[in-house]
Amino acid sequence: MHDLCTASSVFHDNAVRYRHNTFKRVYALHLKGGTSIRDEQQFDDMEKRRPYHFVAEAYPVHKGKVLLVKVGKRGAWLPPGGHLRYTSDGSCFYLETPEEAAVREVKEETGLDVEIVESHRKYETQGIQQLPLPEILNLHIDREHDHLGFEYFCIVVGHDVEPRPSEEGPCRWFSVDELESLSSFEGTRIPSDVRTMAMQAIRKIDRLQR
Repeated sequence: MHDLCTASSVFHDNAVRYRHNTFKRVYALHLKGGTSIRDEQQFDDMEKRRPYHFVAEAYPVHKGKVLLVKVGKRGAWLPPGGHLRYTSDGSCFYLETPEEAAVREVKEETGLDVEIVESHRKYETQGIQQLPLPEILNLHIDREHDHLGFEYFCIVVGHDVEPRPSEEGPCRWFSVDELESLSSFEGTRIPSDVRTMAMQAIRKIDRLQR
């Protein structure tokens, strides 16, 4: 029995260590303009942090360019996005799906109507609604709480393609050439992961529209 308990303890320790190292890699890869988490103590305290907030972001593409928002409080050009809406009575039930939140955030921050680009076929089953797959899921930390992020590519629909500035800040269309050559614009940085995803959005939608 002692040997069995010892083996169980070792297995548990290894599992925790594996999970710890996996989260370290995920957080390091997908950190987006928040507080630095490269300090080992922050990784050690990871499991003590509050539950994740769900957020959705969208990369709107039109005529070979992608739309980013200059978010002053983050000091960066970022895709439109924000938290999923949820109940305010403390039950924390979500009132929208991630892709609905992404479409809504684009409308609120830029005034544009968009449609999520889907690269898989939907099936119809009674009682089940298949949702669009995000291009990527990520975990990232900011100064207030941790986020589980859903990122989507989308196209502008309708005749109005001129974005309007919002409370977040001004908007601008960026081309692949600009994203490849710029790490900042007008004194505000464009995070490397945002540039990478933005270029992928342009290239993917260009392929799908040919």
